[in-house]
Amino acid sequence: MTEEPLHTLELELELELELELKLELELELELEFDPTGSPPGIMVVELEGPMRWMIAVWFAVGVTGCGRDEEYVEALPNANQVRIAVPEEGSSRQALGESSAALVGTTSEFYQFTYGVSTGLNTTTVALIALLKGITTYPSTSSTLTSRTWGPHTPGGLEPLTFRLVVTKLATDHFSFSLEGRKKDSISDADFLPLLDGDVTKGAAVNTGRGSITVHFDNRRTLIPSACERGNVVFVFDNTQPTVTNDVTLDQFANDNTGVGCKQEPITDASYHFDQTAGAGNFVFSFKANIQKATESKPALEDVSIRSRWTSAGAGRADFEIAGGEVATDLAAASLGASVTASQCWSSSFATIYETSAPAQLNLIPTDGNESACAFTSAMLP
Repeated sequence: MTEEPLHTLELELELELELELKLELELELELEFDPTGSPPGIMVVELEGPMRWMIAVWFAVGVTGCGRDEEYVEALPNANQVRIAVPEEGSSRQALGESSAALVGTTSEFYQFTYGVSTGLNTTTVALIALLKGITTYPSTSSTLTSRTWGPHTPGGLEPLTFRLVVTKLATDHFSFSLEGRKKDSISDADFLPLLDGDVTKGAAVNTGRGSITVHFDNRRTLIPSACERGNVVFVFDNTQPTVTNDVTLDQFANDNTGVGCKQEPITDASYHFDQTAGAGNFVFSFKANIQKATESKPALEDVSIRSRWTSAGAGRADFEIAGGEVATDLAAASLGASVTASQCWSSSFATIYETSAPAQLNLIPTDGNESACAFTSAMLP
């Protein structure tokens, strides 16, 4: 009898965001399975990552200020408004990907994955806020009755753009902000395009508010045709209510240019949703990606989604699914259903107490532990 070849599903997602700010998030997932049910499958999830941000918007020290900027500076978003608060294990948390699969009693890899993604998004938003705060450390350059402007300023050297930041009061406690760029040989205000903009409405309590932040990579590429990235990244946040929410959307994002250092990656759509009430949280993220190996010549996009939930004490559960595309085709050909799913529960000390996967024939994660011990006793796929 001819031995059946291993079918391999491989996911590689690398997001590199750059606005003279650079975020690199690499996520790799590899699933191997034999349609006959043997040998055992392998699951490897790795979040690599240093988040590398480079801030290259400079405003000269000692510029003449117009005074009374505090209201506009304080209106800008702050880290408390945009934070995704996943419970933290502490220094004993091992790096994601150190083992091929978690065992009951060891630190939950799905918890670590959730924590790693949330930390990456927090780093992103905090860096964007730090950029705005850094600029407004200096007095504004000009003002009107309802606005403050920092710049225009050209950093010099090889930087091809001139920048300015405009903060506008739209109504009581409601402000917009726009970090803009234009080619440095232009002198027309009409040539400025928003690179990072948004709005915020201050809440009644200190450090609360609701609003949005958008990073416009398409505009940056318009100004710098050799820029690697395209698309937009949008952050929407609200911590003014008992249930705190934070949503992040990648719209047609890709590092897909052909220049030096660019990666010719496929266009990505992805979404992240977080909500939390009294310390209990729900974090959902999903995206479309071709998870097949390039050598397999399978170009269709699969749907990848994960939901993590946790109690105020930190105990939680994550449910994972890959569906659609050629994964569904391969599974159907092997009479193994339409999607790959996996679940893992952890205790308040973040130790794995239950895990399972389906189809069982793949043996992706053998069932171990007792599901009744989970803080959430049934799966809730996104």
